[in-house]
Amino acid sequence: MSHLLHLILATLGPARVFVVAMLAAVPASAQSLFPRLSLTGGSYFSRFSTDMRADSGTLEGTEVNAERELGLTSSKRLKRFTLEWRPFERHEFETSYFSASRNGFRDINGPIVFNGQTYPAQAQVTTNFALKYWDLTYTAWVHRSERDGVGLTLGVARIAVNASLFAQRPGETLTITEEAATNSRETSVSAAATTIRASMAPSTTRG
Repeated sequence: MSHLLHLILATLGPARVFVVAMLAAVPASAQSLFPRLSLTGGSYFSRFSTDMRADSGTLEGTEVNAERELGLTSSKRLKRFTLEWRPFERHEFETSYFSASRNGFRDINGPIVFNGQTYPAQAQVTTNFALKYWDLTYTAWVHRSERDGVGLTLGVARIAVNASLFAQRPGETLTITEEAATNSRETSVSAAATTIRASMAPSTTRG
């Protein structure tokens, strides 16, 4: 069964970042800008608005807002992990990963077509939604000093989404379970992807 799952708009709130480990073979003043190897983790309070539709062959599914119409949780605290590695002076690799699993429950007011299955009005629908994100970037530092740097970045990202719906209707034997998944990959190769790093230090004035 072929399907197409259309997704997703997610808005991330302010981040609270904590350092897990850092090993650097550079002067102390430059460690935060250009570590040789670092692993960082971040905690994010995130809000989601998810518009989705699951098609099956030529049968188009119903486009729904998962939070409003299916009761999917609209906020969640996420954890994101990033690994940076600079094997040579001006060459740096970075990879990061985060995931978000949410669920919801709602009595639907109208019929919904999802991946070839029709969920009738007044059915009690339980939704599970899982998102996984990976990215990998390479940065060539054109200019680098202890206080700042400018580089050109190339990157690739992958998003994997899995959504499932389970429906029951009180007083009937109706039970429907359907699942859809998608993988998408984006590659960025652009001179416009310029990375700039700079350190900020308070100035002092001697009398």
